[in-house]
Amino acid sequence: MKFSKYMIIGALGAMLALGACGKKEAATEAETATPAAESAAPAAATNETAAAPAAAPAAAVISDEDKEALAKLPAPFNTADLANGAKVFAQCKTCHTMDKAGKNGVGPDMYGLVGRKSGTKEGFVYSDAMKAAGKTWDLPTLNEYVKAPKTFIPGNKMAFVGVPNDKNRTDVLAYIAVKSKE
Repeated sequence: MKFSKYMIIGALGAMLALGACGKKEAATEAETATPAAESAAPAAATNETAAAPAAAPAAAVISDEDKEALAKLPAPFNTADLANGAKVFAQCKTCHTMDKAGKNGVGPDMYGLVGRKSGTKEGFVYSDAMKAAGKTWDLPTLNEYVKAPKTFIPGNKMAFVGVPNDKNRTDVLAYIAVKSKE
């Protein structure tokens, strides 16, 4: 069978979209990975295709308001790099929104996440495990969850393997906390 360049480009695009929620092959990609979705398709968890890193946002301008909000976070989140957090969060956008209007994607909307009870974002269908977890998403709890979602809340549907890199995890969680404050 002969493959056209359009078929190859289409296949690569599909792999990139699905691969963002799946297992990363390259160590550098695994270290910059972030949570995908609470309800992503289980098949994505076994996807062995390496996804290209998400494009980094243009040089992030951090407002004085964001700097103040960052300083109020508990350590080590109060010294996080919000520009790196934005870059890491770009991968989360495959499944999550961070919309003040609260629109869910494949995963629940992240706006107002810090302080929210697990499994309670209105309009999102959670796994029984997430609904029963009884967690409050403060930064230390989110840190443990994002490190290894399947271990921290066994039975949840998030297909993402976790963010093993402490700095990237701290930066993305601080970014979410600052950018989604209610």
